[in-house]
Amino acid sequence: MRKTMNEAAVLAHPPLRPIATAVFAIAVTMATTMVASAADPCASRPACQATANRLVKLANTTVASSLALRASRHQQAAEQYLALWTDHYDQDCRKRKPACEGAQDVLYNAAQSFQAAGSGNQAIKVLRVLIDPQYRLHRTEPAKRAHVELGQLYRSIGRFARAAAWYERFARQYPKMARAPVALSDAVALRLALGQTDQAVADANLYQRLYQRRWARDAAQIAASIGAHYVDQDDWRNGERHLSRAMSLIEVHARRDDVLRSRCNLARAKLELGKTAAADRLYQQVRATWSNSTRRQKLVGRFDLSQPAEMRRLGRTLTAVAEASLHFSKQKRRAADGMERPAFKGPKTRTVLSHYLRTKLAPWLAARQSAIRQAEIDYLQVLKLRPMPPPSAVVEVTSDVAAMWASLLDELRGLPYAAAAPGQTGDQQWYRQQVGELAAAAEAQAKSAHRTCLGTSVKYLTRHDDGARCSRWLSRHFPQDYAPVLELMPRPARLGSALTERWPALTRHGPALFANR
Repeated sequence: MRKTMNEAAVLAHPPLRPIATAVFAIAVTMATTMVASAADPCASRPACQATANRLVKLANTTVASSLALRASRHQQAAEQYLALWTDHYDQDCRKRKPACEGAQDVLYNAAQSFQAAGSGNQAIKVLRVLIDPQYRLHRTEPAKRAHVELGQLYRSIGRFARAAAWYERFARQYPKMARAPVALSDAVALRLALGQTDQAVADANLYQRLYQRRWARDAAQIAASIGAHYVDQDDWRNGERHLSRAMSLIEVHARRDDVLRSRCNLARAKLELGKTAAADRLYQQVRATWSNSTRRQKLVGRFDLSQPAEMRRLGRTLTAVAEASLHFSKQKRRAADGMERPAFKGPKTRTVLSHYLRTKLAPWLAARQSAIRQAEIDYLQVLKLRPMPPPSAVVEVTSDVAAMWASLLDELRGLPYAAAAPGQTGDQQWYRQQVGELAAAAEAQAKSAHRTCLGTSVKYLTRHDDGARCSRWLSRHFPQDYAPVLELMPRPARLGSALTERWPALTRHGPALFANR
């Protein structure tokens, strides 16, 4: 066989023969790798990494209208990252080889892509692999971030207790990381929502110990939230104890609306515990702050009303101010209702009855009506709250005013001989006529007040008990004008049960009507 010129050159120089063989082997290997990479993108680490990165970049540049396509590409990228981990890193990390370096980024990117694709459960599995100590990756930066990522993922699927646990674990293990304060505050909110007050208080105490100096406003807001939770749960003693300790922090560092609400919550707790004087001072502070036009405008101006969360904060602030105003109005109402009618004594003659009406009943009635009107003026201050008064407070105002006039009407109708009786004398008939005229004026006031109360509850579409009370009063005293309303459907207030409202069971002879009893 005739040899080519190159082969002859190689044979003429024996030392070059191994080099040529090595170059040929490298070329064959590269060609084989290129062919394999074309068939399998994860045949090598660089090729697999490049493919996954390309898919992520492609998904991120997908137009927002193609959400399904974007999710699909993120899913493909996540699976590519996961294949890279399985084929090239898993065993090396188990055996703790140097080739495991960089595996944490692969797993973290896989979890991020799964999360972007909407596969939260798969992202959770990948992140749990990342923090597994057997792979020796749990001390890396991506593994540290994985704790808070797990909290967010569990929160997104409704596993709030697990989410709070991961937030707490992240804050305790890595308190100096940037996301630790937010994670711990989220844990407090989740624990409160779950009714796990003790754990929420423990998290709040940890937050104050770690971050109060740097994040004083957030620490004050958390303290205010804990106190509000106690008060909302009618745990007056713990609410008073917690807010009394935290008010110095809240007064200095919290937002002004949080300060107002905390004062109201503390005042309510003290009022329920019988500490009326302390409650009066706190409510007076709230009312004084709001009555100052400069402070009020400055406070309202801080709310960004384009944000729903800020709108809710403003609503809660107005509710607190209305509560403080109603507290003092109710004191005037109790004073008016406490003016007892003078008792009638003596013979039931016209002279004695006339003297009783002129010297005792008329002055009492004038004083009682004046006290009611003064209380009504104080009540109506709630309706002047701006931007708008809280609907529940408006209904409560109109209901309390109506109740004062109804109480006066009951007092007048309870006078002796106010009702017809057989065998009345002329003096008694005259006395009944005089009292009837007084009662008619009070009845007109009571009817007008109850109509306003009913109209207000209908206007604001509230299911407030005060509105229902006004409706019942009108239907009882004026049944021709206000017919009683009977609910044909039960209120959606957990009255029913799926176990007691099933369809009748079927038997061989037809439905068993009492199968569930």
